[in-house]
Amino acid sequence: MNLFKLKSVAVAIGLSALSNLALADISTSKAVLGNDGSERLAASADFTAAVEGDLYIAIGVEEKLLFLANGGNSLTERISPFAANQVYIGSIPLFNFSTAGIPAGRYPVYKIVTRTGTDPLNFTNWVGGLTSVNFMVGLPVAHSGDFDGDGFADSDLDQDGYYMMTLIKMGFMMMTMIKMVIMMMIMIKMVGVIQTEVWYQ
Repeated sequence: MNLFKLKSVAVAIGLSALSNLALADISTSKAVLGNDGSERLAASADFTAAVEGDLYIAIGVEEKLLFLANGGNSLTERISPFAANQVYIGSIPLFNFSTAGIPAGRYPVYKIVTRTGTDPLNFTNWVGGLTSVNFMVGLPVAHSGDFDGDGFADSDLDQDGYYMMTLIKMGFMMMTMIKMVIMMMIMIKMVGVIQTEVWYQ
């Protein structure tokens, strides 16, 4: 089955540090919400320049990703685009629904645009990079960090739902990327050793 596990996106985020010139952000008026139904979970993709391709929106739920497909009218584990083969510009509403009944937890939402018809798991197909916002629903203040009640953790300076400041997050992403590059170099070296052994045999 063509499913996308949440662990896969961790690799993708590390690789996205290679190109952090995102052409669109995900924005929300509140990233910290209750789950009593008095608030609405809403977000939009804001494109600063025209981007053409397939738009993917995925929500992290219990260690897997659920994709918003068909313009946000369906939610599926199968890799499916929110919109396909279109040009995106300006603010595009993604979803807006009640928080009533949503289990307490953290729900990261990811956005990527790929070249039309290409694999979103391959970061070389991305147009402009990956962006995300992290929603915290039904969590106590001690866990959400929103002590002033403005809908964002107090340390969330760029209002993307993450505790860490932008520079710290970039540092984490760079460290992830470096680790992956080192692993790839080791694998390439191992392949070279094997090829040499076969040559001499």
